[in-house]
Amino acid sequence: MIYFANTITMKYSLSIILVLFLYCCNNPSVKEKKQTLKPGGWLPETEYRPTNAKASILNDSAATLQIWSMQDPTLDPVERLKLIEIAFKLLNEALKLDPKYGLAMTNLATIYLEKRDTNKALELMHRRLALEPDIAEGWQAIGVFTDLQGDSVKAKSYYQKSIEIYDGRLKMGKKYSKPENLMYYYDNWSGKAFSLLMSGDTKNAQNSIRALLEEAAPILGQNTDTYAAMLSKDRWILLKEMKEN
Repeated sequence: MIYFANTITMKYSLSIILVLFLYCCNNPSVKEKKQTLKPGGWLPETEYRPTNAKASILNDSAATLQIWSMQDPTLDPVERLKLIEIAFKLLNEALKLDPKYGLAMTNLATIYLEKRDTNKALELMHRRLALEPDIAEGWQAIGVFTDLQGDSVKAKSYYQKSIEIYDGRLKMGKKYSKPENLMYYYDNWSGKAFSLLMSGDTKNAQNSIRALLEEAAPILGQNTDTYAAMLSKDRWILLKEMKEN
């Protein structure tokens, strides 16, 4: 998703979603210059540069700790909590240095979500989207957080917003100069399908996924497994799994 993974893991536990959220937001491989509106396909925006260089160091250090805390199976709960608390302090310090630093807002929002403080997570995501309204994955994430609070009507409006942005990206085409960038096209396609699923439009979502698999599977092979897993899901199954985790 942000970029919010677009291809969200089909296990759908909140912790796994957050790993992907963090990884895609902070992985330098996605920080490329966005192309103009011409055939060639969508790429992420140019990386935001904080007004204070130290803020970037603090954010990157915090993100590394967060991903480590979620992925390392050898950590016990106490060790994991210590890493999260250190990350929490680093991110708050980063935002004091640069209150408009979107990545730090996103990373801090994931910690608040882990703390079950959905209100604070939503507040931070809204702050980021006020500054960067074209992040489809951000609107999608807000939809999920809002759904978990029980407001399905408002959540659907956020999913629809993400779908509109995904559509705009897909219209930019897939004639990339670098073949490996074709993944952005397929991830945006699957991101839209996920928002369709979460908004309750299961039929259109699954039709879209089948079309995606028909095109992408011969190219990507097993990398399409996460796309395919959506065929066995609907809105209610996804919400149930997320709430249970």
